[in-house]
Amino acid sequence: MMQTRTRRISLAQQLRTGLLLALPLLLIVNGILWSGYTTLVERQREQWRYHAESGLDAALITIQMVRNDLYGDLLMLADSPNLKAALDESTAVHLARLAAEWEVFAAVKRRYDQIRWLDNRGMERLRVNLNPQGASRIGDDRLQDKSDRYYFKQAIAMPVGQVYASPIDLNIEHGEIERPNKPMLRLAVPVTDSRGVRRGLLLLNVLAEQILDGLARHAGLIQSHLLLIDSTGYYLWGFQRDQEWGFMFRLEDDARYRFDKHYPSVWRQMVQRGLGEVDTPQGQFLFRTLRYGSEGFGLRYYLVAARLRDELRDAQTHQRQLWLSASLAVSLALLLLAFGVAYYRAYCLAANESASGREGQSS
Repeated sequence: MMQTRTRRISLAQQLRTGLLLALPLLLIVNGILWSGYTTLVERQREQWRYHAESGLDAALITIQMVRNDLYGDLLMLADSPNLKAALDESTAVHLARLAAEWEVFAAVKRRYDQIRWLDNRGMERLRVNLNPQGASRIGDDRLQDKSDRYYFKQAIAMPVGQVYASPIDLNIEHGEIERPNKPMLRLAVPVTDSRGVRRGLLLLNVLAEQILDGLARHAGLIQSHLLLIDSTGYYLWGFQRDQEWGFMFRLEDDARYRFDKHYPSVWRQMVQRGLGEVDTPQGQFLFRTLRYGSEGFGLRYYLVAARLRDELRDAQTHQRQLWLSASLAVSLALLLLAFGVAYYRAYCLAANESASGREGQSS
């Protein structure tokens, strides 16, 4: 009975000693595993950062190339002999020739919803509309007065030779937002007749949906959300489509349509820096600034790659599970090893004591 008790005490002592010896090794091994986990997580963040930067830069270059093409088209049309002839004499023949030129141009390009000549008072004098079959001239009885539209007021005040670019917004026909939504960018240039007298504006309505749809292709490269935000913080291309174009509807509670309300700390950095990266508890954000427009009407938009907190957590789930599994397996193995060594040492000590006791009795 006494031997059994002695063996138990010896086993407890050896187990305590084994655990004390195993604890530093346990901390070291788990520290190595944690370091490996954090390295994997940081490598994953670096990979996302690389793809996001590449995607943002590619999207920015694509949009800038499209912008340059649009400017080139506008200036080419403004230099057309048919336009000059129509500005000199607005006869039916001259207007018909100009309309035919615009119809072919619009049908081939498929990126201009409308091509228009507006006179100095804002009245449409000639208009060609794009349609599924091609493009066609609008009858004189359907021409509209655009004198109250902001883009006319701003463009008509510009010097001859300068290109006006409007903000991207939704098209309005007869005072109502056109349905379904039709994102529009308007480019204009003042035009003069052969005597140098101003005769109004040449105006292109650009289908901005083609530009915005291009962002979806770059979002695939980024492997996260790609956003387009205007200079006041509204989403033009958002996390969900129902967040977009809130500034067009004059809503009382418009916070859900605004990036600056959702992520104010990120927005401040974007406005101040124009280019960079911001990590917040809400997620990881990379951004670039897109600028276009003419003197006095410069416009600014932000391209943002965003990976939100839940997406970051989900992306790290696999690495976290690997770390937890490895940590538990190693910890359990070390504890079992410590227990086995303690049991073996206690058994050896008990055996030695038993042998010593028998020798003492025989002597």
